[in-house]
Amino acid sequence: MPLACFQCVDTLPIASKHAKGLHKQMKITNFVVNYQNSKKVSNNPFISFKENHPVLTNFVLVMVTLVACLYACYISLDIFTDHGNQTKVPDVRWKLIDQAIDILEDAGLNYTIDSIYNEDYAPGVVTDQSPNAGSSVKFARPILLTMNCLYPPQVEIPKDITDMAGTDGVTTLKTLGFRHVTTDTVPSEMQGLIIEVRVNGRSVEGGTKAALNSKIVVSIGDGSVDAIEFDPLGSQRDSLIKQKIKSGEFQIITDSLGNTHLVPRSKR
Repeated sequence: MPLACFQCVDTLPIASKHAKGLHKQMKITNFVVNYQNSKKVSNNPFISFKENHPVLTNFVLVMVTLVACLYACYISLDIFTDHGNQTKVPDVRWKLIDQAIDILEDAGLNYTIDSIYNEDYAPGVVTDQSPNAGSSVKFARPILLTMNCLYPPQVEIPKDITDMAGTDGVTTLKTLGFRHVTTDTVPSEMQGLIIEVRVNGRSVEGGTKAALNSKIVVSIGDGSVDAIEFDPLGSQRDSLIKQKIKSGEFQIITDSLGNTHLVPRSKR
């Protein structure tokens, strides 16, 4: 056997021992490194808490994220809604509409106008506003102004007014908004029935429009005239006379002797 082979055989046990020693040394080194790393981790309280309480850690992280999002929304809301850019609503009630508009425009506010009619208030005066005076609103906010009409509205008198009973006709007119409604009585065979309607002294028919502040007089039949007195020539003549009386073209008067007469109604 060659000498080199004997030398290799002799060195095998030595190499094997050296490899075992090196492997053992590496295991010791790895153990020391792992121990040191674990010690470093245990020295970090957050990592230690996270490893020991993973569910609670995730819950805390979720809550922190939620609070951060809410705060971001709050800041964004102030920016997009122009928070803090507000003004006080001035008091413009009982001022003329032109003056009220000037005051609102000077305050940086817009306006919308609604109207009512009340003859107790001056024409064109602001009777109400919304929002109320002193309220805090954003600039350019429209303020609703309620204005009394410059002119009284025109309302139609019911077309069948002369077919109504006196009390019903008066109630209907007042419901429509006419405040100055009075009554008088005229001789007629039709007791309690409306014979004529006069607006500001002028006889009008149903369907006529009149201003709400007009003075209206409703003439109601008193039933003092006997129907027989109107029928000397028959029922046709009686029907015609009734129509004339009802339309206001004729009226019945009683003289000093108690006699009744059918005469044309004088124009007022």
